[in-house]
Amino acid sequence: MHIKKAICLLLAVAITSLALFFLAWGSIFLGGCFSNKPSKPKIVYHEFPICLEYEVNGKYTKVEDIVVCKFDGFAFNEGNGKFRRWIAYLRSGNSRITLFKEDDIEIYYFPIKEDSRLPGVLMGDAEFYTGGIGGTFPDAWITTNYDDKTVNDYLISKDELLDKYKIRLISWECAPPIKNIFKE
Repeated sequence: MHIKKAICLLLAVAITSLALFFLAWGSIFLGGCFSNKPSKPKIVYHEFPICLEYEVNGKYTKVEDIVVCKFDGFAFNEGNGKFRRWIAYLRSGNSRITLFKEDDIEIYYFPIKEDSRLPGVLMGDAEFYTGGIGGTFPDAWITTNYDDKTVNDYLISKDELLDKYKIRLISWECAPPIKNIFKE
């Protein structure tokens, strides 16, 4: 008889726990679905010139490109609810400025990644996107496989860049974020 009571008690606790779990997550999801949609930006497209000057083994290189930012509608997640979504890409078609590449490593600067906050920052969307414009000057990034999301990339200091790879970043320029207006 005690075993039946224990099983019933465990079953009741499990059902109550599941109900509370689904109630909590359901209220977050439904609250976000029915929350007010953020206002649309007045400026939905803008181009930002960039310029990086560097040397590799004393050979000077200047890379100029344009970061293109576009409004990409609205999205939803549990942390923000509904928010404005932005996309960015380099007009050249590259996803970064590669400084050095050998079989097992790549050193690069200014990555434009899919989950980047950069386009929101550049487009003046301070309500949902905070932070800088992504430059790490005079340092860069190093990885063993840029395209594999399971492989980490790390910041490599200007001293290690110069000592180990003979790379020196000379200057970095990126157009500043715009002042955008968000209307109902």
